Amino acid sequence: MKPGWIGVLLALVVLAVSVLPVSAHHAFALDYDEGRSILLTGVITRVEWKNPHTYVYIDVKDPHGAVERWALEGNPPNLLTRIGWMREMLKPGDHITVFGYLPRMSSDLAIANVAAGRRVTLADGHTLVFGIGR
Repeated sequence: MKPGWIGVLLALVVLAVSVLPVSAHHAFALDYDEGRSILLTGVITRVEWKNPHTYVYIDVKDPHGAVERWALEGNPPNLLTRIGWMREMLKPGDHITVFGYLPRMSSDLAIANVAAGRRVTLADGHTLVFGIGR
């Protein structure tokens, strides 16, 4: 292979990789509105401790007794671990209270029961940071 062909081959590889679909990571301020806070109390149904965000799903009873499932987005697992979280702290069946932020009305998340969880209060009263925001 001649040196000129190496450059052409490298350029083709770079071009091919650059057109692959990329799942962009979103910024908190694009999807969530710090002016729309929410406080939810419910029972954990599922925990997803994986990148790029940890998700906790809780069932919350509304004032009429109907159950709503909420998805709460938190920090990445490695960050939660560094600030004192352990996987065993959140288990299905546990009761928790979460302070967080609702999605912006312009966000795709606005049509679902999704919130950015900021602080989680465990049943024993311990409150820990779970996500970004004030």
